Amino acid sequence: MPRFSRLPLLLALIPALLAWSAKDAPAFDGLVLSLAPAGPAIQGAAVLEAAYARLGIPVFFRDYPARRGLAEANAGAADGEAVRMGGLTRELPDLIQVEPSIVTVQGVAVTCDPDLVVRSRADLAGLRIGVHPGIRLSEKLVHGLDHVVEGRWEQLFRMLYLDRLDVIIAFDGIERTQAGRSGAERLRVIRPARWRIPLYHYLNRRHADLVPRIQAVLETMRDDGEIERILKACGTP
Repeated sequence: MPRFSRLPLLLALIPALLAWSAKDAPAFDGLVLSLAPAGPAIQGAAVLEAAYARLGIPVFFRDYPARRGLAEANAGAADGEAVRMGGLTRELPDLIQVEPSIVTVQGVAVTCDPDLVVRSRADLAGLRIGVHPGIRLSEKLVHGLDHVVEGRWEQLFRMLYLDRLDVIIAFDGIERTQAGRSGAERLRVIRPARWRIPLYHYLNRRHADLVPRIQAVLETMRDDGEIERILKACGTP
């Protein structure tokens, strides 16, 4: 290879390097965030895309099953997690929770029983409960209770239709996956007020210097109504 063949490339990079230095920004091409492909997470991703754009940082989202996504972010295979429940740093110390909350998720009890009443976790005692692995809201609500874990939503709903389960604990909107299926007309969705949970963005600790910057942007977007506008555009009620 000729000795100076890389010189044009280096010269072309100088303006970009100077621009990054002037902004005092991290020297990377963008952030890769793990994303569990569900409604609230997708809405939160839209907020984050707009927030990081204000910092000039591209964001890329990589779909993972819920539990694996957290593991990838904590291990550093991803730069962070798009949105999850608060308080996870106690279990995953390499993740930093970013304030403020950017979206909320409504936990629901889905049933075919027209008479079932669920106002709180206490009402789940004695029921045959089905949950999907890695959904932290569901795991929290059924902790200590008898329940079935099934990695396929379709199988969980099949068990519900066949009266092998009394209730599925999930997030609002999951019932829409059953549209047009036999038995779906019997579904009832119960939305306890106490099951409305704020979700937060997380970054891996190697990006600790970025946390105060993105927090400041999210606080501004919250205060000026931008987060609310984005969520409404995504269909949030």
